[in-house]
Amino acid sequence: METKAFNEQSLLLENVELRARLEEAEELLRAIRAGEVDAIMVEADAGPRLFTLQGLDAQQNRFRGDLLAQVSDAVIAVDLEDRVTFLNGAAELQYRVKASDMLGRKLDEIVSRHWPTPAEEAASRAALRDFGTWRGEELQRTQDGRELAVESTLSKLHAPDGSCIGMVAAIRDITERLRINHELHEKTAFLQRIAEITPGVLQVFDLAERRAVFINRSVGTLLGFAPDAVQAMGSDVVSTLMHADDIPQFELHLDRVRALSDGEVAHFEHRMRDQAGEWRWFHSCDAVFARSDSGAVRQLIGVATEITDRKRAETVLREREHFLERIFDVIPGVLKIVDMKDSRCVFVNQNVDSVLGYSPDEIVHMGGDIVKILMHLDDQAYYHQHFVRLSTFEPGTIAKFEYRMRHKDGEWRWLETRDTVFLRDDNGVAKQYIGLSSDITERKKAEEELRRLAAELSTADQRKDEFLAMLAHELRNPLAPLRNGLQILRLSSDDKETVEEISLMMERQLAQMVHLVDDLLDVSRISRGKLELRKQRIELSSIVNNAVETSRPLIDACGHELTIVMPPEPIWIDADPTRLGQVFSNILNNAAKYSEPDGRIELVARVEWRVESEKQVASDEGASEKTENAESEVLKLATNHSPLTTSLATHDSPLGTPFVVVSIKDTGVGIPSNMLPKIFEMFTQVDRSLEKAQGGLGLGLSLVKRFVDMHGGSVVAHSEGHGRGSTFVVQLPIASSVAQVNKLPIGQDQTSSAGKRRILVADDNRDAATTLALILKIMGNEVRTANDGLQAVEMATVFQPDVIMLDIGMPKLNGYEACRRIREQPWGKKVTLIALTCLGQDDDRRRSKEAGFDHHLVKPVDHAVLRKLLSAEPIAG
Repeated sequence: METKAFNEQSLLLENVELRARLEEAEELLRAIRAGEVDAIMVEADAGPRLFTLQGLDAQQNRFRGDLLAQVSDAVIAVDLEDRVTFLNGAAELQYRVKASDMLGRKLDEIVSRHWPTPAEEAASRAALRDFGTWRGEELQRTQDGRELAVESTLSKLHAPDGSCIGMVAAIRDITERLRINHELHEKTAFLQRIAEITPGVLQVFDLAERRAVFINRSVGTLLGFAPDAVQAMGSDVVSTLMHADDIPQFELHLDRVRALSDGEVAHFEHRMRDQAGEWRWFHSCDAVFARSDSGAVRQLIGVATEITDRKRAETVLREREHFLERIFDVIPGVLKIVDMKDSRCVFVNQNVDSVLGYSPDEIVHMGGDIVKILMHLDDQAYYHQHFVRLSTFEPGTIAKFEYRMRHKDGEWRWLETRDTVFLRDDNGVAKQYIGLSSDITERKKAEEELRRLAAELSTADQRKDEFLAMLAHELRNPLAPLRNGLQILRLSSDDKETVEEISLMMERQLAQMVHLVDDLLDVSRISRGKLELRKQRIELSSIVNNAVETSRPLIDACGHELTIVMPPEPIWIDADPTRLGQVFSNILNNAAKYSEPDGRIELVARVEWRVESEKQVASDEGASEKTENAESEVLKLATNHSPLTTSLATHDSPLGTPFVVVSIKDTGVGIPSNMLPKIFEMFTQVDRSLEKAQGGLGLGLSLVKRFVDMHGGSVVAHSEGHGRGSTFVVQLPIASSVAQVNKLPIGQDQTSSAGKRRILVADDNRDAATTLALILKIMGNEVRTANDGLQAVEMATVFQPDVIMLDIGMPKLNGYEACRRIREQPWGKKVTLIALTCLGQDDDRRRSKEAGFDHHLVKPVDHAVLRKLLSAEPIAG
């Protein structure tokens, strides 16, 4: 065992010795090629011997052969005829030949030489001729077809007499080295190109000594310090150059480097002070460079690239992004960027919160499911069509689309978007689009409202046309009997009974025409807010009685049975007796017109007490519900014919507030359920067909509703359908006090008979002036007529009447100006001036009063009113 161990040790020592001798031989060969050696001293048994390289003795040649056989470069010697005289082992391997086969043969049978250019070949020959040696690179082609890039050293061989006997070549295959150098050159060029656009400081940093053991020249360009100056800073380099605020992070960075595996990189951004004192930002990429025997990281290598401009740009970018975000947030709409691959929203501004109730992060988090989650199902197909259409548009083209999105609170909001392609790939395929969506919910509502209004206007226009046709029909109806009556009067003037009958008929027809015109004027006054009630404390029964008397002729003509039930005690209300009388007479007239002959009409008045809590009064919803309940209860009371007797001696009763309820029920055609909500609208009639037309303009119930509302009451209609009759229920507040002012019943004349008056009638309508003058003469007055305003002033100056009746719209001088001129006369201040006009609005009355008129009468003149004005104590107009 010991012998075996000894032999192994001897072999190891011999191997080490041989390796050392080989290294010495390679170094010797290098020196020989470099021309640094002229002779070699060799230790032999007989002592040291000197061998010159020019010697040719056999012993020297043997030594030289032994020496050259040990080198790794190919060595070939040739004679003057270019025949191979020596070929070492390295040459055999390099050219894949045997020395024994090649000695004495031509060199070109082993390898041929190729020069990049003829000039380089000529230069090599010149060097050999002038200096006896040439060194350079050339391209060789072997006998087996391989191409080798070689580095050659050619030297002449000389005989002792100095004559040239051949040439020796030391040839090193540098093909691989050139390939590596070429790759290295490309990599170096690549790194140089990178360095040109990303200049940086390359350094090797010792973690233990905390100093830079190497640093490249770029540090001078970037920081102004020479590499030597930085290395001279030693362990103070970090504290000297690095910003104090970044040193703690640098220590953490070193800890990360210590934990790196080979090939891993750690990054760190920090500030360094340049020679001028300015702070510059750097980004360091560091990796392990050397480790200790224990494997701990000893040194790191890293490149620090200046990013000062980038940091400044980042600051500017952040400011611009913040600026753009502020702009995006003030844009009145939702600005979004959408990925066209999956409809994912990659950006959305803050306005999405105010429009849809979601934050931008919530919208982005929904990803490509946002369409399914938020978009209305009916709009999703249109959205996909819009999406496909958008992807085919030319750059810059804007596509519009309207759709509904569900707000976070569940409400559907209408949006209008304007989209355009934002980003395309290299093939021009659309990748992202940018869009601005505006909330058009209110606009959509307005459009819907406009459509509704247009439909209503169309309906109203149709109703207007129907109304005008009905108006013409209703105005013509009285004209026929009036014309017939005039003819009868001419033919039967001596038949007093016939004259009386015809006169009553003509008076009724004329009253019907006046009623139609009055309804139109009332509607106009109400719609313009010009109608004023002239309330007074009055007993309900007197209003009902007058309304019944007004409607009695029509009721009797139809053969209807009328039943009236009133409370036993008087019911006092604050009301305009004329307007409230119109309410009841209009309802009674409708009941008569829309009931078959021999029908029944019932008018029932009763008192209801209502209890109102503070909570009900305070709540609009409660008040509305209370009113509906009250109307329902009123309807129940109206259909209950049991008499209700209530003492109204005091209103402090715990029962609550008293109301009077008047119900008018008929057995007529009834009201269809679809017409009940519209029955009080203007121009509405249940059936306008000619075969069922009952006359009227469809204004009566509209006026009923308006007049009742103005009195603080309510009116409702009820019907169980066609042929089941109708019930109208009017509810009115009872007067707050029972103290009464004695008044005469409505219609009773309060005036004495008028005495004989001198009267001037001025009207450009000669027939109107003549007929009115004839009536006044029959009443016992002295009358004159004029047919224009100027004639009226002149005639009044001569006639000096007690009363002057002036038409307002006369030629030459209108009634207002004629009145002013008359008032300017001394006698004109005592005369009574009455305006005759078709205009009866409050403004018309005010204007006539300002012009100097005492009274204002609307055509056609009511003869009863005229008699009152001409009486000894006339009622103010």
